[in-house]
Amino acid sequence: MGIQRVETPIHWNYFLAIEDDLEKLSRYVDFSRNDEAFSIEIARLFLSACSEVDVVLKQICKSLNHDSTAASINQYFQEVTDAYPEIIDFEVLMPKHGLTLHPLED
Repeated sequence: MGIQRVETPIHWNYFLAIEDDLEKLSRYVDFSRNDEAFSIEIARLFLSACSEVDVVLKQICKSLNHDSTAASINQYFQEVTDAYPEIIDFEVLMPKHGLTLHPLED
């Protein structure tokens, strides 16, 4: 009997942690009816998710073009959407809350 190890994408566990935090938060705030709700916890999760998007987009830019000079999220987004225009149509489904989000649309 041995232990098999499989390399996990670097950001996957962090994504799962944010997802778990959102699931816990949903026990206190109904996402389907409280778009105007605010708390420090909601702000923390939002900033964590946005920061992670920034980091991942930057890494995608570097993988597309090692000499990329993109230095802001708007520049990262432009380079990534030039390479993958269909990413703008990406949907986040939250069936438990009756929500379909399009985070990259606007």
